[in-house]
Amino acid sequence: IERFYLEAIRSLSRKEKAFIESRFVDSSNRRNSISEADFKLNIKNGESLLTGDTRILQRIATSTNKKEYRIELIHDSFCPPISELKRIRKMRRKVLSRIFLIAVLALCAGIMTFIYQQNEKKWMLLEIESRYWIAEAEKLINEGDTYLATMLALNALPNDKDAPNRPYVKDADY
Repeated sequence: IERFYLEAIRSLSRKEKAFIESRFVDSSNRRNSISEADFKLNIKNGESLLTGDTRILQRIATSTNKKEYRIELIHDSFCPPISELKRIRKMRRKVLSRIFLIAVLALCAGIMTFIYQQNEKKWMLLEIESRYWIAEAEKLINEGDTYLATMLALNALPNDKDAPNRPYVKDADY
């Protein structure tokens, strides 16, 4: 019966399969009926499930004038396999959700590590640049050009030691 059911719903979308599993079998594993309008709204090519070799559903009249119909499974024996498939799909969805969450967290951790490393490299390069300018300023002081040396030193040192715009070079404290 499970193979027959799977063959019948093979051409349906994942959403349509989930609709059948959730609406045609109730919580106590018994068949359930739904309105024909609801069926047609949610299962576009559902006519193949009502007729032919892969017929798993039937139309039943609910009014005396036979103008209102409901759709249900053709037999209760379809309920256990459908319930089991529903349980398996839910379990797969839960596992895939967890895998997706783990992948997203790993990706975020990787991005954060990359950003941190880039920040570290930026500060290291700024410190190297600051050391270079201070060394050049020291050369200028030794040559007697204190004005240009002061300008270079001011360029190399942070504007504010508490919130520097570049790393503070301790060995060049002017």
